[in-house]
Amino acid sequence: MNKHIALKLSFVWGLSLLEKSVDLAAKSASLSYRCFFLYSHSGGGQFVHWYVMFTGGKSVIRAVAANAG
Repeated sequence: MNKHIALKLSFVWGLSLLEKSVDLAAKSASLSYRCFFLYSHSGGGQFVHWYVMFTGGKSVIRAVAANAG
């Protein structure tokens, strides 16, 4: 596997980790509501942007990417 493909796979895996974490937390707290607000600043703002663009953000109620850089 070349480096480009490996990097892309790890990037997509990292994005999917957020929804899996929210699902796990909701299950452990016996919550049926699995939507969330997503806000971050700077490098985290880039993550918010990528997350919404690449996953569609179906579980996100509102996303704010502040000062992405």
